[in-house]
Amino acid sequence: NVNKVSIEGLITDFVSNASFKIQGQDVDASNATLTPASLVLANGVKVEAEGPIENGILKAITVEQRGGDLKLETLVQAVDTSTGIVTLEYPPDSAPQLVNVKVTSSTLLKDQSQPGGTFSLGLLLPGEFVEVRAQTDGSGNHIASEMERDVEDDRVLQGPLDENASQTTPGQPEGSVKILGVTVNTDASTQFRDVNDISIPADAFFSAAVAGQLVKVKDDEPGDGVADEIELEN
Repeated sequence: NVNKVSIEGLITDFVSNASFKIQGQDVDASNATLTPASLVLANGVKVEAEGPIENGILKAITVEQRGGDLKLETLVQAVDTSTGIVTLEYPPDSAPQLVNVKVTSSTLLKDQSQPGGTFSLGLLLPGEFVEVRAQTDGSGNHIASEMERDVEDDRVLQGPLDENASQTTPGQPEGSVKILGVTVNTDASTQFRDVNDISIPADAFFSAAVAGQLVKVKDDEPGDGVADEIELEN
C-alpha cells in the first residue's frame, strides 16, 4: 500500500462516489471531503483526489475541483436558467459566433462586487462580461467549473483545435484557427507564441497547430475576430 498520492484529471467510468476512475486509476471517494462542498462528482468533472492506495484503489481523503482546459472570456449573449446554459458570443461583433457552456450545481459563481463575492445565475444578464473555466464532458458539453462576472476586457478563447490550423500562404501570417466551433483569423498584426510564451514565426506556429492541440487566442476589445495574440499551450 502507498501512504498518500495525488492524482488530477477528468472523472471517467463513474458509478458512484465510491467507484470511478481518474487517468485509469480506481478511486473510492465515499469518505472524502469535497471542495467546494457543493461539488457533484460525475463523468467529465476535472478534480484532484488525494489519499492512500489500498489494494489498488485510491481511497480519497480529499477531492478538490479543478478548472478545465477551456478558458472563455467574453460577453454573455443569453442565459437559460432552466437548463443552466449560458450562451457566449465571440467576434466579429457584427456577426457573433456562439458557444454554449453549462452551469451546474458544482460551478463556482464569483463576483467580487457582490456580497460574499458570489452571485446566482438568475442575476447574470446578456451583455455582461464573464471569465469561464470549463471542461468538455464525454457528450461534448462544455461544463463550467468556474464563472466570474467581471468588467469588460480582452476576449480570450482557449481550447483544443477542432481541426488543423489553416495558413493561407506558407511564410505568411494570414490564416485561421477553429476552437469550439469559433473561427479566429490571423494576420500581420498577430503575435505568435510557443508553449513557453516565446515569440515564434507564423510558419512554426501553423506547423505545430494540429487538431487537438491546445491553443489560446486573445482578441483586444472591441473584438474584430482577428487574433492579437495566439499561443500554443501544454
